[in-house]
Amino acid sequence: MTLEEQLRADLNVAIRSGDEARKTAIRTLLSAMRYAAIPAHQERPDGEVADEEVAAAPPRTLDDAAALDVIRQLVKQRRDSIDAFEKAGRADLVAKESADLAVLQGYLPDKPFSEAELREVVAQTIAEVGASSPREMGKVMAALLPRIKDRADGRLASQLVRGALEADKRLKILDQRHERICAAL
Repeated sequence: MTLEEQLRADLNVAIRSGDEARKTAIRTLLSAMRYAAIPAHQERPDGEVADEEVAAAPPRTLDDAAALDVIRQLVKQRRDSIDAFEKAGRADLVAKESADLAVLQGYLPDKPFSEAELREVVAQTIAEVGASSPREMGKVMAALLPRIKDRADGRLASQLVRGALEADKRLKILDQRHERICAAL
Protein backbone atom coordinates (compact mmCIF):
# COMPACT_ATOMS: atom_id res chain seq x y z
CA MET A 1 0.00 0.00 0.00
CA THR A 2 1.46 3.35 -1.01
CA LEU A 3 1.53 6.31 1.32
CA GLU A 4 -1.18 8.05 -0.67
CA GLU A 5 -3.46 4.99 -0.40
CA GLN A 6 -2.77 4.87 3.34
CA LEU A 7 -3.68 8.56 3.63
CA ARG A 8 -6.96 8.02 1.78
CA ALA A 9 -7.84 5.08 4.04
CA ASP A 10 -6.97 7.14 7.14
CA LEU A 11 -9.09 10.01 5.80
CA ASN A 12 -12.11 7.69 5.52
CA VAL A 13 -11.55 6.51 9.10
CA ALA A 14 -11.23 10.12 10.34
CA ILE A 15 -14.44 11.12 8.54
CA ARG A 16 -16.38 8.18 9.98
CA SER A 17 -15.08 8.77 13.50
CA GLY A 18 -15.71 12.53 13.36
CA ASP A 19 -12.08 13.44 14.09
CA GLU A 20 -12.08 16.96 12.60
CA ALA A 21 -8.42 17.76 13.32
CA ARG A 22 -7.15 14.57 11.69
CA LYS A 23 -9.57 14.91 8.75
CA THR A 24 -8.45 18.51 8.07
CA ALA A 25 -4.75 17.67 8.35
CA ILE A 26 -5.02 14.69 5.99
CA ARG A 27 -7.08 16.66 3.46
CA THR A 28 -4.48 19.43 3.52
CA LEU A 29 -1.73 16.88 2.98
CA LEU A 30 -3.54 15.19 0.09
CA SER A 31 -4.14 18.57 -1.51
CA ALA A 32 -0.44 19.46 -1.20
CA MET A 33 0.47 16.10 -2.73
CA ARG A 34 -1.88 16.69 -5.69
CA TYR A 35 -0.36 20.13 -6.19
CA ALA A 36 3.18 18.69 -6.08
CA ALA A 37 2.18 16.11 -8.70
CA ILE A 38 1.27 18.78 -11.24
CA PRO A 39 4.03 18.88 -13.84
CA ALA A 40 5.90 22.14 -14.20
CA HIS A 41 5.65 24.29 -17.31
CA GLN A 42 7.83 22.98 -20.06
CA GLU A 43 9.57 25.20 -22.59
CA ARG A 44 9.76 24.28 -26.21
CA PRO A 45 12.95 24.81 -28.17
CA ASP A 46 11.44 27.99 -29.64
CA GLY A 47 11.00 29.43 -26.12
CA GLU A 48 7.22 29.10 -25.93
CA VAL A 49 5.64 27.57 -22.87
CA ALA A 50 3.77 24.39 -23.65
CA ASP A 51 0.76 24.86 -21.35
CA GLU A 52 -1.60 22.88 -23.54
CA GLU A 53 0.79 19.93 -23.51
CA VAL A 54 1.01 20.11 -19.71
CA ALA A 55 -2.78 20.28 -19.43
CA ALA A 56 -3.17 17.31 -21.78
CA ALA A 57 -0.62 15.19 -19.90
CA PRO A 58 -2.09 12.47 -17.72
CA PRO A 59 -2.00 13.25 -14.01
CA ARG A 60 1.00 11.71 -12.34
CA THR A 61 1.09 10.26 -8.87
CA LEU A 62 3.84 10.82 -6.37
CA ASP A 63 6.01 7.98 -5.22
CA ASP A 64 6.49 7.53 -1.49
CA ALA A 65 9.80 9.45 -1.42
CA ALA A 66 8.22 12.50 -3.06
CA ALA A 67 5.20 12.21 -0.74
CA LEU A 68 7.53 12.19 2.27
CA ASP A 69 9.19 15.35 0.96
CA VAL A 70 5.76 17.00 0.83
CA ILE A 71 5.07 15.88 4.40
CA ARG A 72 8.44 17.26 5.55
CA GLN A 73 7.64 20.57 3.88
CA LEU A 74 4.26 20.77 5.62
CA VAL A 75 5.86 19.84 8.97
CA LYS A 76 8.35 22.68 8.56
CA GLN A 77 5.53 25.09 7.67
CA ARG A 78 3.59 24.02 10.77
CA ARG A 79 6.63 24.54 13.02
CA ASP A 80 7.21 28.01 11.57
CA SER A 81 3.52 28.85 12.00
CA ILE A 82 3.57 27.70 15.62
CA ASP A 83 6.57 29.94 16.34
CA ALA A 84 4.87 32.92 14.70
CA PHE A 85 1.56 32.34 16.47
CA GLU A 86 3.30 31.94 19.84
CA LYS A 87 5.05 35.29 19.33
CA ALA A 88 1.71 36.87 18.41
CA GLY A 89 -0.02 35.36 21.46
CA ARG A 90 -2.54 33.33 19.44
CA ALA A 91 -2.98 30.24 21.60
CA ASP A 92 -5.99 29.07 19.56
CA LEU A 93 -3.98 28.94 16.34
CA VAL A 94 -1.01 27.37 18.14
CA ALA A 95 -3.30 24.55 19.29
CA LYS A 96 -4.68 24.01 15.76
CA GLU A 97 -1.22 23.98 14.15
CA SER A 98 0.12 21.69 16.89
CA ALA A 99 -2.70 19.22 16.22
CA ASP A 100 -1.91 19.31 12.48
CA LEU A 101 1.78 18.84 13.24
CA ALA A 102 1.09 15.78 15.39
CA VAL A 103 -0.94 14.17 12.59
CA LEU A 104 1.69 14.93 9.95
CA GLN A 105 4.55 13.63 12.08
CA GLY A 106 2.70 10.35 12.38
CA TYR A 107 3.40 9.75 8.68
CA LEU A 108 7.13 10.39 8.90
CA PRO A 109 9.15 7.17 9.09
CA ASP A 110 11.41 7.85 12.08
CA LYS A 111 10.84 9.11 15.58
CA PRO A 112 12.26 12.64 16.07
CA PHE A 113 15.46 13.10 18.07
CA SER A 114 15.17 14.30 21.62
CA GLU A 115 17.37 17.28 22.44
CA ALA A 116 19.82 15.02 24.32
CA GLU A 117 20.10 12.65 21.34
CA LEU A 118 20.58 15.60 19.00
CA ARG A 119 23.36 17.00 21.22
CA GLU A 120 25.08 13.61 21.03
CA VAL A 121 24.85 13.50 17.22
CA VAL A 122 26.15 17.09 17.05
CA ALA A 123 29.11 16.22 19.27
CA GLN A 124 29.94 13.13 17.15
CA THR A 125 29.74 15.14 13.93
CA ILE A 126 31.97 17.91 15.30
CA ALA A 127 34.52 15.28 16.34
CA GLU A 128 34.40 13.55 12.95
CA VAL A 129 34.77 16.81 11.02
CA GLY A 130 37.46 18.03 13.40
CA ALA A 131 35.91 21.47 13.73
CA SER A 132 37.20 23.69 16.50
CA SER A 133 35.85 27.17 15.86
CA PRO A 134 32.55 28.77 14.87
CA ARG A 135 34.07 29.57 11.46
CA GLU A 136 33.86 25.86 10.63
CA MET A 137 30.13 25.69 11.33
CA GLY A 138 29.34 25.27 7.63
CA LYS A 139 31.42 22.09 7.43
CA VAL A 140 29.72 20.67 10.49
CA MET A 141 26.22 21.52 9.26
CA ALA A 142 26.96 20.01 5.83
CA ALA A 143 27.90 16.73 7.52
CA LEU A 144 25.12 16.91 10.12
CA LEU A 145 22.04 17.73 8.03
CA PRO A 146 21.96 14.45 6.05
CA ARG A 147 22.06 12.55 9.36
CA ILE A 148 19.15 14.41 10.92
CA LYS A 149 17.11 15.20 7.80
CA ASP A 150 13.83 13.70 8.93
CA ARG A 151 14.34 13.58 12.64
CA ALA A 152 15.28 17.06 13.91
CA ASP A 153 14.69 20.72 13.29
CA GLY A 154 17.56 22.36 11.40
CA ARG A 155 17.32 25.56 13.45
CA LEU A 156 17.76 23.71 16.73
CA ALA A 157 20.67 21.75 15.27
CA SER A 158 22.27 24.99 14.10
CA GLN A 159 21.94 26.51 17.56
CA LEU A 160 23.46 23.42 19.19
CA VAL A 161 26.37 23.37 16.73
CA ARG A 162 27.05 27.06 17.26
CA GLY A 163 26.92 26.64 21.04
CA ALA A 164 29.24 23.63 20.98
CA LEU A 165 31.77 25.32 18.71
CA GLU A 166 31.74 28.51 20.77
CA ALA A 167 32.21 26.45 23.96
CA ASP A 168 35.19 24.69 22.32
CA LYS A 169 36.64 28.06 21.40
CA ARG A 170 36.25 29.35 24.98
CA LEU A 171 37.91 26.20 26.34
CA LYS A 172 40.86 26.62 23.98
CA ILE A 173 41.28 30.25 25.06
CA LEU A 174 41.24 29.17 28.71
CA ASP A 175 43.76 26.41 27.98
CA GLN A 176 46.06 28.90 26.25
CA ARG A 177 45.83 31.30 29.19
CA HIS A 178 46.51 28.46 31.60
CA GLU A 179 49.59 27.40 29.61
CA ARG A 180 50.91 30.98 29.57
CA ILE A 181 50.44 31.32 33.33
CA CYS A 182 52.13 27.97 33.95
CA ALA A 183 55.01 28.92 31.66
CA ALA A 184 55.46 32.24 33.50
CA LEU A 185 55.77 30.49 36.86
